[in-house]
Amino acid sequence: MPLSRRDLLACLGAAGLVGAARPARAESARPLIWLRKTQAEFARSIEEALRDGYRVRSLALYGPRSAPLYAALLAKSERPVAQRCTASLSLAELKREIERSAKDGFAPSIIVAIGPPAEPRFAAVLEPQASAPLVRLDLKSGGEKDANTIQGAIQSAKLHGLILRSLAPYGTGAEPRFAAIFVPNDAKVAWELDGIGDDARLFRERLAAQTAGWCRLAFVSRLPDGRFASMYHLDSIGAWSVAENLDTRGFEHEVDRHAVRGLHPIALQASGGDTGAARLTAVFARSDVPTSPQWSATGPLAHAAIDDAMRRIMSDAMIRAASLAIVKGPRLVFARGYTYAPPDWPVTTPTTTFRLASVSKTVAALGIYQAVEAGRLRLDDRMQDILQLRGIAGEPPKDPRLAKITIEHLLNHTSGLSTSILSSQSVHAAHVAAAPHRAWHYPITASMANAVIASSRLASEPGAHYGYNNCAYYVLGQIVAKVGGTATALETYEKQLFAPLGITRIRRARSLIADQPPDEARYRVCLGAGHVRILPVVRSMMSDAHPLVPLGYGNGPLEMHEGDAGLSAAMPDLARLVAIMLTRADTPALRRATMREMLANAAARRGHGLDGAQVRGDDAYFGYKFGAFASAWSLLQLDGEYGFCVAWSGGIPKDWAGEWTKWPAHLPTVMDHARRAAWGEDLFPQFGMKRLG
Repeated sequence: MPLSRRDLLACLGAAGLVGAARPARAESARPLIWLRKTQAEFARSIEEALRDGYRVRSLALYGPRSAPLYAALLAKSERPVAQRCTASLSLAELKREIERSAKDGFAPSIIVAIGPPAEPRFAAVLEPQASAPLVRLDLKSGGEKDANTIQGAIQSAKLHGLILRSLAPYGTGAEPRFAAIFVPNDAKVAWELDGIGDDARLFRERLAAQTAGWCRLAFVSRLPDGRFASMYHLDSIGAWSVAENLDTRGFEHEVDRHAVRGLHPIALQASGGDTGAARLTAVFARSDVPTSPQWSATGPLAHAAIDDAMRRIMSDAMIRAASLAIVKGPRLVFARGYTYAPPDWPVTTPTTTFRLASVSKTVAALGIYQAVEAGRLRLDDRMQDILQLRGIAGEPPKDPRLAKITIEHLLNHTSGLSTSILSSQSVHAAHVAAAPHRAWHYPITASMANAVIASSRLASEPGAHYGYNNCAYYVLGQIVAKVGGTATALETYEKQLFAPLGITRIRRARSLIADQPPDEARYRVCLGAGHVRILPVVRSMMSDAHPLVPLGYGNGPLEMHEGDAGLSAAMPDLARLVAIMLTRADTPALRRATMREMLANAAARRGHGLDGAQVRGDDAYFGYKFGAFASAWSLLQLDGEYGFCVAWSGGIPKDWAGEWTKWPAHLPTVMDHARRAAWGEDLFPQFGMKRLG
């Protein structure tokens, strides 16, 4: 029979949800909360609640194993789902129950557990599901490569397109165990559960970092010793909040406090082996249903086929923001910003700026060739003659071969410089080792990096071997500044390359979230092993405190890498540089003869600002350059009379994996449509740049 009014009020009152002065609310507007239910009370009450139309949203098991207590959130739904609840099962009994229920079309949606590894007790909620979940029981804690650990199970689930639905820690602090339920990730939600075993301080630090990176806490569990395991989603449910480590009275207060804002518990966790010392943690929100991604395309000129192709690419890969610009000869013929994201995500416009990553190398190469054209530099000039690098203690370079490195070696990735010496940790450690009496701080500086280059051995003889080299282009940025008579490469670019072309939206990328300009794209989703979309947080290298930050926002100082990876650009402005490579006439920035030399060298010798190039004849060229961070990607390409540049935040589309460095074409569907279009006016003037020709 349904719950009586008396029983219902008793349940609400025990949770602090009703009182003499509290106005009544519809049952479906807020959850029914149970605390401190004994096993007998839970068994009796849950049967009645399910018959009355309630469904279990969240379940927790706590207290002593011999007399466990239950906490639960129950709610009514517009689309009721049949549920069964089982309690006080051994591991063997739970397995049998899962097998038996499967014959009736039921599968676990929630599992909770309590007790030592050898004698745990389980409770479960089962319901019909569109596809059978993956249920993993008795998992240990350990490495990601071990299939019998929770970490390994999570990694495997991500590789197979699953998402964690329920996590039940049990066992002991020294020997934790986990039961987990994974279901198909049909919504392609990026998710992360890398904080297994966080203490209270680290949990809050991780929470702050993930929240700063636009993620939400989906649920939090407590290990037997009180440590936390927290799961984050990159989706949107509107306003939400979390309150952790509460006693019963504190929880009741938080329920009341959040109710004023229209927020109610959507996830509840209880832990503690002693009833009197039980601790509660809850996530509050108006709804636990994520908002669907919305599509938008903005720009001065629409093209239905190109827009549709970009929409397919972005929706398949769950890319939230992208920008595309297409040029035909000297003309900008298309520029659009694309968004595929929840409504609270910023709308991308054609002038939204994106990190260029290694496409910054193309800008550096143009800066070098501009200096060559002006007679300030030759390709056979030697790096050390210009920069005069000295070691950490001011000593001469450790490797005499450093003096042999030429501008040509740097441009074509044959300098022999080590590719791994410029990480923040490596540079800082080298200075500490060389001068331990001095106080060395984060972030590292360009002068610190330059000293490490001079204090290191080369990996190979200059000119002997090709090896893609970020360090070489970092050095080229230093050379651009030196021969340009400015403090930074960007200043030289702005005065000598950008200003003559009317470019105003290529700038230095910023490392920290707090420093991002309002028109900069957001970067969050990264790629892990096996093309898995992940949401990692890392220790910041931008201060001595090393707080946790979202990957991409502090793991290194982008500001000092103007030559190799540190620029950010709006695509119409980057397209201006593609246009000067396409046009067969002199431009305000470079003569055609100089541009021809750079492209011919890229085709014959590799590098020179591009990843690959070919001479097509009749002063026509093919060339491309990719830029890749974990969470930001960019690409420019020129091919005959057409070219394009595109940038996006998030992972690379899966159908590009293994194809992104191959010739002859990238974005072939988009560019096929572009070549067939009858383009009209030049759009460069609409973005503040004069016509090139």
